[in-house]
Amino acid sequence: MNSRFHLKLAANLSKDWGPPLTDYGVEAYPALMDALIEKVPRIIGGKPFREQMKRFLPEDRYQRSLGNPRAERYLTATILELYRELKSGLA
Repeated sequence: MNSRFHLKLAANLSKDWGPPLTDYGVEAYPALMDALIEKVPRIIGGKPFREQMKRFLPEDRYQRSLGNPRAERYLTATILELYRELKSGLA
């Protein structure tokens, strides 16, 4: 599954759908996205997230991914980029 593709698709489709977020009572979407974007590095770098990932990933995969600072930076940057694209596409 290509997450970037799906987020871009959702952002592009939302332009044709009108204001679906307000239909669901989400009034402060940009502010909510900003808060989420700000939290991403703390979530990924946080102990609770790491502990959950250790439960689900084999040790060797964990060490190659979240156990590796370069991979953690890549994951953080990728998620931040996707959320920013989504936010701008839904604006």
